Amino acid sequence: MRSIENELLRQAVALLKEDERQLILLRFWQECSQSQVAELLGLSQQAVSYRERNILGKIKKFLKK
Repeated sequence: MRSIENELLRQAVALLKEDERQLILLRFWQECSQSQVAELLGLSQQAVSYRERNILGKIKKFLKK
């Protein structure tokens, strides 16, 4: 079951735009804080928070299909 969930998550992430994918990879695979991601991407922490929320919504919507 877990392998199916992992594959669905990989598919969802693969459908993201490059900049969205980069943010998610930094946050959840590299375990960077929002502040660290903001510094790396030249954004404010608030912008990272907003984008992260939207991206996670996209992923959640894909997984509900």
